[in-house]
Amino acid sequence: MFFSFVLAFLLGVFSGIITGLTPGLHVNLVTLIIISFLKFHPLIIAVYIFSLGITHTFLDAIPAIFLGAPDEDMALLPGHELFIKGAGYEAVKLTVIGSFFTMLLGVLLMPFFIIFLSAFYSIIEPFIVFFIILIVLFLFLKNKNFFSFLTFFLSGIFGLIVLNSSLDQKLLPLLTGFFATSTLISSLIFPPKIVKQQITNMIRINKKELFTTILGSSIAGSITSIFPGVSPAQGTALVQPFFSKNKFSYLVFIGGINTIDFFISLTTWFIIDKARNGALIGIKKVLIFINLEQVIALACIGILAGCVAAILALKISKLITKLINRVNFNKISLFVLLFLIILTFYFSGMIGFLILITSTCIGLIPILTKTPRSFSMGCLLLPVIVYLL
Repeated sequence: MFFSFVLAFLLGVFSGIITGLTPGLHVNLVTLIIISFLKFHPLIIAVYIFSLGITHTFLDAIPAIFLGAPDEDMALLPGHELFIKGAGYEAVKLTVIGSFFTMLLGVLLMPFFIIFLSAFYSIIEPFIVFFIILIVLFLFLKNKNFFSFLTFFLSGIFGLIVLNSSLDQKLLPLLTGFFATSTLISSLIFPPKIVKQQITNMIRINKKELFTTILGSSIAGSITSIFPGVSPAQGTALVQPFFSKNKFSYLVFIGGINTIDFFISLTTWFIIDKARNGALIGIKKVLIFINLEQVIALACIGILAGCVAAILALKISKLITKLINRVNFNKISLFVLLFLIILTFYFSGMIGFLILITSTCIGLIPILTKTPRSFSMGCLLLPVIVYLL
């Protein structure tokens, strides 16, 4: 049994490298495939998915920075600025620093978060919908842009229609279109300009700024874990301006919030039986219930995966720095696009394919208008608000 756990961990880390480096290939998609086809012991699947998810959060900044195929958090931000200067490796290093130290702080905060949820969640639960509405209003005020409203309401209305349908695997074509195929198509139509890269060490963030950024990232991650439908990008927009002033500390913040979300979501699953993270929702389908010993075990596995992933992310980004001009990224994007279309057909049929096309078209709006892609999360936020009201 021990060998099985070790193998699951190693395969999870390897799979996390693949998903992290491949634009459009998300942890949630791999989770769906695993729980649909493989019938191993639930704890073995849990170890695999959790190590996969943690590893992914350390490496997903690499394609966002180097390949011009941004995740929703990274578009047109300091990471791209450093890439244009030939310092993409340094941008990746900052996200790895954020992921690593926020992970450590998150694990230390888990006991306090468990106590907090146990004592206060029943009190704040009736008001969650109003907090979500306030978050959405804040984001609208911050981005006074017609296309922000358009993206949110189109995605929200479409999300309401799809999520109230009888289709199996509704989220697969919906989220794949908004955040994967739309990105891949845009990168195929507008191929990124590849800039010669170097290993640099230009950016300096003082210890106080680093600590406050990591603390802010932990708070933002806690918000995304408590409030359904709120994405890491939205949590960042909400909290980051109050905790970090250095524009490059944004990269530390983004790296941290994506990683800590896994650890805090473990506590929300344990205390309130709600897994806000897609990968953990997959684990919950096979494990059903989680006890304190399993929470501690998965947290330890996550720390180990994070340590391995931090080293791998830096080594891989150094390798990409040297080889970036030799790889045909258009072929990779095209292959992943076809793979996602085939998977959508398999799990959701023709109706799912039509949903994929529609959500892809809506998902292209923020990309083409340079609007924050987090507004596409209206596909989940609006249905959540309607449901809770």
